[in-house]
Amino acid sequence: MRKALSHESEGRERQDEDDGGGRGSRSTSKRKTGAGSIVSSAASSAWDSASEVVLPMAEDAVAAAGKYLAERAPDVVRERLVPRFIESFNEAS
Repeated sequence: MRKALSHESEGRERQDEDDGGGRGSRSTSKRKTGAGSIVSSAASSAWDSASEVVLPMAEDAVAAAGKYLAERAPDVVRERLVPRFIESFNEAS
């Protein structure tokens, strides 16, 4: 989420720079950048607070999905797809 937020604010800054070179656009650009950084900071703080609750729930959901797949998935899913998923995950890490 942080990466998405920082990418969003970078896009706004670039757009502001491309809008023109006059004095009016500079002050407008500064205001927009300031507002963007406030929103980005608020979103980052919200994620920091929420992640303590959201991540344990996500971990439980992933564990339940894994257990369900192990117990009830068709053989092709267990034998071919899940190992490929794990392999790709480990390669990317």
